[in-house]
Amino acid sequence: MVKNRKIAFVFAAVCAFAFIAAMEIAFQSEDSVAGGDAPVLSLTVTPGGHVEYSINGSAPAKYTSKVTLQRGDDVVLTWKPDDGYEFDKCVGGGVNMSGGTGMTLINNNSDLILTVYFKPVDPLSVRFDYVPGVIWMWDHGEVEGIIWVASGETIKVNAVLQPGYAGTIVILVNGASYTANSAFTVSSSAVFTARGAALPPGVPDEYIVTFTGIGAVWSISGGHNEKITGNTVTLVSGTKIKVNAEPKEGYEGMPLIKAGTAAYKAGTEYEVNSNITFSVTGLQLKTYTLTFPKIDGVTWKYKGTTYDEFTATVSHGERISVEVIFEGDLTVMAGNEPYEPGTEIGVASNIVFAAVRQSDTANGDDTGGGGPIVMYAAVAAVIAIAGAAAAWFFLNRKP
Repeated sequence: MVKNRKIAFVFAAVCAFAFIAAMEIAFQSEDSVAGGDAPVLSLTVTPGGHVEYSINGSAPAKYTSKVTLQRGDDVVLTWKPDDGYEFDKCVGGGVNMSGGTGMTLINNNSDLILTVYFKPVDPLSVRFDYVPGVIWMWDHGEVEGIIWVASGETIKVNAVLQPGYAGTIVILVNGASYTANSAFTVSSSAVFTARGAALPPGVPDEYIVTFTGIGAVWSISGGHNEKITGNTVTLVSGTKIKVNAEPKEGYEGMPLIKAGTAAYKAGTEYEVNSNITFSVTGLQLKTYTLTFPKIDGVTWKYKGTTYDEFTATVSHGERISVEVIFEGDLTVMAGNEPYEPGTEIGVASNIVFAAVRQSDTANGDDTGGGGPIVMYAAVAAVIAIAGAAAAWFFLNRKP
């Protein structure tokens, strides 16, 4: 009997130890499930810049590869565009932002999987007006028409008399006096013009050539070559030119040109012997289709009217906004880009809107099956029951 009791005691002790170990594993597993894997910082950065990151106030470092974070970290991201580029947007993981110099996340507990986009800075135009008798010069030699430079670039400009002209040239930039060959920093589009050049007595007369018409970009060649950015040029009598008109961005159609009241074929030679107006017809704004498909539980609201599904036609450059009525979590898309309902966007192509539901299991919250703690607790319960049964058997077994 004593021997049986010793055996029962030893077996019960072993079972008790196994029970405690199983429960410890269960609670550790639960802690692991509650905490999850350590979050990571994973960035995709387009050409044109890089991103610096700082964790809990550390010195900024250039992002080059995936970074493992700790739960509760404070993370600061700073956009660093290259020369000639600027930050465009940052998207991913519920983030959709544009503008600014970076983003800050306090007490972060989730993965930061983001795409950071940079884009070229739009160049600025510098136009040199056509002035009879004037030759324009800049840092890279003779120039006429329009040049494009980066914002902040410094240039030097001069104007000299053409052979046969006399006078003292006065240069203006954006209407203000400009000293020849002085440094000029381009911070916005600029227009250089000049006055003071004159023909000696007895030279041919000058005439004004005017260009009119909606949706056209005019160009001429002959006396000089340039895009027409104003609506007139002054040319010496007898100058032979060739004229062309092309649709502006956002316009379409076949340009029909007239010189005065007579039809004119683009690119043919025309001799200027009087004031003349070139006009164009046949161009109109492009139109695009907005498509709003039928999606269960989604109602579209456009220009104050609600629809289950519909299409709309808009003109190039038209500004629109769309409201979306729905329940639950949806991501609204305008073409391939995320769209925030109610915000205004410009239309430059056909757009198909969509609304994508967020899956409940996409966030990893599915706990079907009870989770690891239930499994380990079940194991511990089985061990405890088996131990109790064995102890009862040994204690009550007949000698």
